[in-house]
Amino acid sequence: MAEWTRVLKSTHEQFVKGVANETTEERVLLSMLKKRGRMKFNQFGNVLDWRVKYKKRSLDAYSDMSPVVFKRQNLYQKAVLDWRGYMMQDAISKKERLMNRGNAAIFQLYSGMVEDMKEDFMELFSAELYVDGNATGYTDRFHGLESIFGYTACGSSGVQYVTSNETYAGLTAAGVYGTASDYSYWSPVLINENYTGYGSWATGAIKICRALLTACSKGNTKKARPDVVLTTEARYHQFLALLQAEERIIASNKELTEAGFEAVELDGRPITYDGDCPAGVTYCLNLDQIELRFLGADIVDGETGYDVTRKAFLFSLDSFGNMRINPRYQGKAKNFES
Repeated sequence: MAEWTRVLKSTHEQFVKGVANETTEERVLLSMLKKRGRMKFNQFGNVLDWRVKYKKRSLDAYSDMSPVVFKRQNLYQKAVLDWRGYMMQDAISKKERLMNRGNAAIFQLYSGMVEDMKEDFMELFSAELYVDGNATGYTDRFHGLESIFGYTACGSSGVQYVTSNETYAGLTAAGVYGTASDYSYWSPVLINENYTGYGSWATGAIKICRALLTACSKGNTKKARPDVVLTTEARYHQFLALLQAEERIIASNKELTEAGFEAVELDGRPITYDGDCPAGVTYCLNLDQIELRFLGADIVDGETGYDVTRKAFLFSLDSFGNMRINPRYQGKAKNFES
């Protein structure tokens, strides 16, 4: 058994290494996060936590010789997420091995199965970056983008900016963009695309994207501005149709097109689509404010073994980590009326 075990082990190691690379290369969001260095590995600790600055020190006018009163100022709160994980498994029985004698046959048997497994992992894991980790039944899944976008339905096309209503990483978002009195340090930008000034995505996609890019810009530095607008393929082509109807010069985005993705620019920012993006939604993302953290040395790790009680060679893939996001720098557009 030692020889065929060695063959499978060698094949499995090559497979695990390849799946992480191919996963990031074929998905827009994963690819951009990797290129921007927004993935960290070999993390540790019971939870994923970080400090969030929620207010600034005051700057006070000073009269000469006036006494100064010193006091401790609490400027930070702690955001906390638990570690979450995924796994994928399969097996080759001893009978299957005997039916495929020889190293070449074993290699083909194993390779064919893991290729299917690899494709499944690529498709399913990349989609997890969009899920709501707070939703019922999702408590073991990553806190994807939808984890920060809870809202209160606006109920009317007369409303442009929608009230945020979500608790993410133990901190609560509140308020509406543009209302300084209650717009929270932890609140994303939510734009109702059915607002009368837009009509709908099909008629107002350019205006909606421009509104997202403007509202999600928190300053004039690179880290304070959004990096990409992501939507579905159908909505992306509606956006292109509007550009063509206005006879605009359509400029491709160099960063994404060189990576093999289709993308155009609006106000210097790429607009593109991701096959994992939920229907009816457009995101405006600042990637410097998003980070994937993994407990392992790569996105995915793998193990192999032989179960003598089942007469089977077992192998699995797993990934443990979570997604850390600063909601204030992110935006979303959809029909928020209900």
